[in-house]
Amino acid sequence: MKLLENYAYALVAVLLVAFLTVGTYVRTVELSKLNPIQDDEESWIISGVSLLENGYPESWTAFWNTYGTYHWSYLGGKERVVVRPYLDHPPGFQLLIGGWAVVTGNDTESSFNWSVLRVPMIFLALLTIFFTTLFVYKMFSRYWAVLTFLSFVVLPTHIIATRMIAAEHLIVLLMVITLYVLALYSHLEKKVKRHTPWLLVVLCITAFCAPLIKLSGSIVALIAIIYFLISSNYKAAISILVAATAGVGMYIAYGCYFDCNLFWSVMQQHGTRAQTFWYFFSLLGKPDIGYTELSDPFFVIGLVGSFSALFATDISESTKNILRSIWFASMFLFLILAPVELYGWYKYILFPLIAIGCGYVWLSFIKGSYMWSIFLIPAVLLLLENLFIGGQYDSVIRKLLIAAFTIPVFIWIIKPAWSKKVMYRYWAFSILFIALSIQLLWSFQIVFTG
Repeated sequence: MKLLENYAYALVAVLLVAFLTVGTYVRTVELSKLNPIQDDEESWIISGVSLLENGYPESWTAFWNTYGTYHWSYLGGKERVVVRPYLDHPPGFQLLIGGWAVVTGNDTESSFNWSVLRVPMIFLALLTIFFTTLFVYKMFSRYWAVLTFLSFVVLPTHIIATRMIAAEHLIVLLMVITLYVLALYSHLEKKVKRHTPWLLVVLCITAFCAPLIKLSGSIVALIAIIYFLISSNYKAAISILVAATAGVGMYIAYGCYFDCNLFWSVMQQHGTRAQTFWYFFSLLGKPDIGYTELSDPFFVIGLVGSFSALFATDISESTKNILRSIWFASMFLFLILAPVELYGWYKYILFPLIAIGCGYVWLSFIKGSYMWSIFLIPAVLLLLENLFIGGQYDSVIRKLLIAAFTIPVFIWIIKPAWSKKVMYRYWAFSILFIALSIQLLWSFQIVFTG
């Protein structure tokens, strides 16, 4: 029996490495392709390079009339109209991507090398997957963590999003680090209280840094604050609030250093951007990244799964408190900060929640909750449709696929006891493997066909 367990662990390890390898490859191959919102990517690079080299940020902006005066700048193979100083966003992410551009020689008049410039996003994404997995392992279970890892690695929307330069990648990384530290805090607070002050320091650091990346980074502090308020730890909540306020204050000081009146005018313009409450509900029907809309069913399944976990009877209250914190913080983000013309940027912040939800759905499904097949079977069929769209996908093949995937579902519905048999487990694992594989294949297709 011990030998069989060792073989099982070895097989799982091989699968994890294999999917990670392929998932990383599809994120990195042909990085210069897919440029749906390249202007925004260039904005971060230009502002970062100018801030580092000239001490004065410049870039294009959506608020030309607010700035009033324009300048010409030649960088990355193009002559551009820019504003100076550029105060639309805090300097944190600008410095990161600008520093990478300088180090890699992309700070000259030569055309930008997108295959090189987008590489840091891959590292941020892999670190996000790593810390999300650690969080789930610490807070939930190893099986849930494995399935979350696999779901995250192959999620098509995340794969394509990773290939674009966006500040949200860094915000998400700080968010999952915060979640992992909160998981450690909730465990150590009950056992070794002398270690918790150091964890609180880490939480204060992430709360301070996140708003300096982009103001939407305030969600990092908001998650921790809501969690501590739910846990009645008001001192910790106040500490996080003070750190986050200091981060926002630092951004204000940065803007006023260059031009205080201009800074407040730009912030006022940001505050008057059109908003809609519909954007929150678009999460369930419009998985979009940049100007690219994807028919990614697991984006939706992950959200449904993470919300369903809040009502599961086999999950502890401390665990649910963290999930509640993420959901409530996300709700405030989409109700208060998210403008209409969002291009999907704020949805990047939900990727860890989506992966956690997918892990929960797969875990429940494999354990015998066959009713999840109502979501999973159409998801697999949609992935097949996405993959073979425009090919010889005639009605006969379509009907055969529907029959092949749905007949077992009817068996479990008619005879629920059969979901406890080994045969069901084999079927559930086969659905999982098919779904993971097709997600990678579809992502490859998107990358190479654009």
